[in-house]
Amino acid sequence: MSCELGTNPNAAHVWSSGFAARAWAIAGSMLKDLLERSARGAGGRAHLTFERRRSYEKPSERRVREKAEAVRRYRKAMRKRLQREGY
Repeated sequence: MSCELGTNPNAAHVWSSGFAARAWAIAGSMLKDLLERSARGAGGRAHLTFERRRSYEKPSERRVREKAEAVRRYRKAMRKRLQREGY
């Protein structure tokens, strides 16, 4: 008895469901790798974003955190601008 695809109607289903599960696992790991690589390009802060998403964050705390992050980014940009322009 051969195990060619198409000879057994159940074989195709088993193969495709196993393939889909592996494909999702590979896609998930590739997405995680992509996000980690982009995190390294963004100064390595994205891993903190992953950790924050694990638990609920109150909207008021989120606003405070985002405002603090914006202030940090602005100050860093100003430091770089002053260093570039030299005054």
